[in-house]
Amino acid sequence: MNFLANTLHKRFRPKPQGKGKILIADDSDTLRALYVRILQLDGWETLEARDGREALETIRNVSPDIVLLDNRMPEMLGTEVFAQLRKEGILTPIVFVTSASEVREVAQSLGIKHYLGKPFGPRELHEAIREALHFSGGRK
Repeated sequence: MNFLANTLHKRFRPKPQGKGKILIADDSDTLRALYVRILQLDGWETLEARDGREALETIRNVSPDIVLLDNRMPEMLGTEVFAQLRKEGILTPIVFVTSASEVREVAQSLGIKHYLGKPFGPRELHEAIREALHFSGGRK
């Protein structure tokens, strides 16, 4: 494909069909912006939270279809957010994001089945989201 055709294809290609709402909970502005870009290009409506308390409130108030949840955030850890959600009976699918191997063990002990180790690429992100939604039956 020549330059002009490639440019037109990228600019005027149909947008992906909406997949639903995904909350990205991470205290890193840079990582949130990266995840937003990747997921919006894939058709997701993105919501953002900068800390654990904001994530918890957003989940309670907006009911996203899935949550990408970092563990190390101010106010509340991701594991604390997850535990509180389950205590309240909120079963929104969660993809837990962590760079610490010991947190993976904690995640598994809490019943968090879907997690990504930082760093990861778009392919791993899409796969983890697909698995979490499939595992939950697409239910919140």
